[in-house]
Amino acid sequence: QIGQIATLVEAQKIGSSAADELYGLCCEEANAGSSAEELASARGLMQVSDAGALEAFIDQVLGDARNEKTVADLRGGKDKAIGALVGQVMKLSKGQANAKLVGEMIVAKVRGEGG
Repeated sequence: QIGQIATLVEAQKIGSSAADELYGLCCEEANAGSSAEELASARGLMQVSDAGALEAFIDQVLGDARNEKTVADLRGGKDKAIGALVGQVMKLSKGQANAKLVGEMIVAKVRGEGG
């Protein structure tokens, strides 16, 4: 199961915090017969990497009037602004969004780089 957790992290199917939780689950005797991926799916720990699903969250965050200044800062080259926007997407997705992919998608949308 531990090797399976590493494989899931490497494949970006789960994030590091999910890996920590999954490790704990794998240590429980009741879960001995389950694969790490089965446990992650059952507990809702799998990352969302589907571009369509992520785009809906991103559009919601970018369309929020409270984020206009942050979006303008990012458009102006202030890369630190991305953190706040990614954080909001993570909150909307209940922590299941692939944060790295979300960041890339936000930059592409805001700066018009390939999206």
